[in-house]
Amino acid sequence: MIIRGLKQAGYTENLSTLLYGNYTTLAVPMFNFALSVTSSICVSALPILTKFALNKEREQFESSLAYTSGLTAFFALPATALFGFFAREILVLLFDYSSVAIGSSMLTLLSPSITLVAILTVINTALEAKGGYIVPLISMSAGGVAKIISSTIMVGKAEVGLWGAPLGTLISYFVSILFSLAIYHSRIGRIFSLVKSFFVSATCAIIAAIPAIALKNHFLNESVFHSMILIAFYGGTYLLLSFMSGSLPIKRSKNMAK
Repeated sequence: MIIRGLKQAGYTENLSTLLYGNYTTLAVPMFNFALSVTSSICVSALPILTKFALNKEREQFESSLAYTSGLTAFFALPATALFGFFAREILVLLFDYSSVAIGSSMLTLLSPSITLVAILTVINTALEAKGGYIVPLISMSAGGVAKIISSTIMVGKAEVGLWGAPLGTLISYFVSILFSLAIYHSRIGRIFSLVKSFFVSATCAIIAAIPAIALKNHFLNESVFHSMILIAFYGGTYLLLSFMSGSLPIKRSKNMAK
């Protein structure tokens, strides 16, 4: 669909294949890596949440869900920031310099989708624990339809081109979240307690990016070694801010294990 849309926008078949191959080789695997981390957290939490839901232990359910949300946010938000601000530096560690130009811009456009899919996964996990097994299927189906429609329209326009692929992903998860949020609000209650951890982690992730961007612009150049320094610096700053803000889920993980 994407290659056909690029050809419709005026690209040759070889160029369309090259662009799409760059996107699926560089940007998509990095997005899927972040997705696999957040999904594994929610999959591990599902049986615990289900037990509390079946036993009607509301307080324990809400506490465990809050921890799951906080842990998911702790990993998802820095990934969003890293891919958004330092996509080129990350890809330089893994691929040749010549191939990262297009892939880095695609990864930057994909970065907000990491936060959206993390929130969506937490919401759907809570709904599944409450017995809403069909909700994630319907939610993701709605998002899939939205992605097909939006990507087909945008990729076929010459002024958008391949950028329509990550933008279509963003739209699809936004549509899925709207559907799941409506069901969550009707079956469980207010959503703020669920996503407030995302605001704290988002604040830490954005603040940590400020000195890292300054370091990148004034002291580092584009090399593997300097990219490693930049990412390590960002990671250390983010961990420090998370510890200071209380969003670092160390103590809560011990309580969850009990």
